Amino acid sequence: MQLIGSYAIPVIIAIAGIAMLISKKDLPTEFLKGAEDGMKTTVKILPSLVMLICASRMFSSSGALELICGFLGNFTEKIGLPGSLLPVIFMRPISGSAANAMISELFSAEGPDSFAGRCASIIMGSSDTIIYTLSLYFSSVGIKKTRYALPASFIILAFCILFSLALTRAFF
Repeated sequence: MQLIGSYAIPVIIAIAGIAMLISKKDLPTEFLKGAEDGMKTTVKILPSLVMLICASRMFSSSGALELICGFLGNFTEKIGLPGSLLPVIFMRPISGSAANAMISELFSAEGPDSFAGRCASIIMGSSDTIIYTLSLYFSSVGIKKTRYALPASFIILAFCILFSLALTRAFF
């Protein structure tokens, strides 16, 4: 199996090279056109990405996240949602890297095998960064109104959170 893995990429590159030689199209020119379109898309979405990264860093650095989590933690504990899980839940829709930082802090404080650590792991594996993904995809094609995409994404995130709690209780 290791032999197949070590030869897979060179074989794929060789097949692509042979296909380029056999093809009647001007593939290097087509490749350059595709790369040019990719750069145009990158330039178009860059402002929204910079704004999103800046806003998520400001939110977590300002202390607002800790304040909100401290306030809501008392209520969520009563319904079975650990308060230590709230920073991960709040940052997951905004930024994947910020959510990774929050889960790292959670693992340091409570451990990865704790109830909150296992729930956080399931949430990270079953959900996506909603704001980042929507801003990236919609701004790349020039859509300004997301219509039902944002509410539907948050409903799915809520389902992922509840499902992670249920799975963790059922299996651990």
